[in-house]
Amino acid sequence: MKYVASVALTALACGMLSTTADAQRAEPRRIEQCSLIIAGDQFIEGPCDFTMLDDDGSFQIMSTDGLFFAQVIVTAPGEGMGYWNEDAGANHAHSPLGQLSRDGACWSTPELEVCAR
Repeated sequence: MKYVASVALTALACGMLSTTADAQRAEPRRIEQCSLIIAGDQFIEGPCDFTMLDDDGSFQIMSTDGLFFAQVIVTAPGEGMGYWNEDAGANHAHSPLGQLSRDGACWSTPELEVCAR
């Protein structure tokens, strides 16, 4: 019985630590230079709130006023899919940006870029 209780406590502790680590990773941090430019229109330019979404490098940037945000979901090294909220103030990234390629701190297509420096 002691063994079962020990295993249960260990599993519970590991679960709690994992949840804490996930919560820490999900905390946004302010960075100084972000951009979301689509077809020449700037939706984010300057400081933004940056949030890591997973251990693969997926992330979200959000304008400091909270009106626009974009997500890059890494699918392979140097490749990802992008999404953004398109409608100012919308709280879900419902509009696809398509397949993105990484170049340094930016992810882009010929028509758009998502950068977090």
